Amino acid sequence: MDPSRLTTSEKLILTVLYKQQPLSKRQLVDRAQLGWATVVKMLERLIGHGLVECVGQAAATGRRGRAPEVFALSRARPLAIGVDVEYQTTTTIALTDLHQRILALEKLPTPKDPTTADLQVFLLTLIRNFTERHGVATGNLTGVGIGVSGIGLKDWANPRQDRAELASHLRERLGLPVATEVNVRAYTMFERWSRRGVPMDDFMLLSIRTGVGSGII
Repeated sequence: MDPSRLTTSEKLILTVLYKQQPLSKRQLVDRAQLGWATVVKMLERLIGHGLVECVGQAAATGRRGRAPEVFALSRARPLAIGVDVEYQTTTTIALTDLHQRILALEKLPTPKDPTTADLQVFLLTLIRNFTERHGVATGNLTGVGIGVSGIGLKDWANPRQDRAELASHLRERLGLPVATEVNVRAYTMFERWSRRGVPMDDFMLLSIRTGVGSGII
């Protein structure tokens, strides 16, 4: 399932479930501020995509009638691969699910002073070998996200355009959605989205590694 094809309502339901699951349909109506018909329709679509699953029934409340079903994000699929390329030192690759569980993780040296072609070959080989070693079926992967330096390689004339071309190159050869972003921007976006490490609306993230970077929300 390509995340870019999800509707705004579907994304909203996934976000609410991520933060508060498991929830019944009525709870989703209240917390997502969507109509009943919309929630029912979007849940059916999300279940069909394999993103959401019914995980049982709500605890008994003493009321008559059948307890409502409750729903949560799927644990089986989709999976995603994240790659963090720290130039001159270490590249980290991880397999995660919708619950942010890290199912597999590996670290290896980043090629020294790579050209664009070197980085393309390195990442393509890395991702293919990683999925093969861990038995990850392409059909269970929703995509690959790659964090790279904000400055770029020595032969990059326009880092933003070159990152986009890197994503396009890998997308074509892997047959999967691939997104590239500046490392520190990706870290900042994750903290804002997850709200686990930084549970606030306004903050600054400071990254100190081989270089120093910052992100501001």
